[in-house]
Amino acid sequence: AVDEIARISAELALKKDTLENVGEELKATVNEVSNLSSNLAEKEETVTKLSADLEQTKAELAAASSDLEEKQRDLTDVKRERAEMEAARNANQAELEGELE
Repeated sequence: AVDEIARISAELALKKDTLENVGEELKATVNEVSNLSSNLAEKEETVTKLSADLEQTKAELAAASSDLEEKQRDLTDVKRERAEMEAARNANQAELEGELE
């Protein structure tokens, strides 16, 4: 009976050690999951900020594109007016040269 008690006691001690090891592994896993969760939250925050920055950049690009289109129309108008003035000057010069002859 003493041998049986000693054997059972040794088995219980081994099981206790095993449970303690499993408990330590579980604590380490919980800490790792907590760290991963924290890292994920930081990355989600970064993605949200980058998404907002992207939307702002898109809006700025759209405004710049609109401004460029307006400037291109203005340039086209200036070129047309310049061509009209050049044509009128050439016509006046031809008329003056015709009168001088």
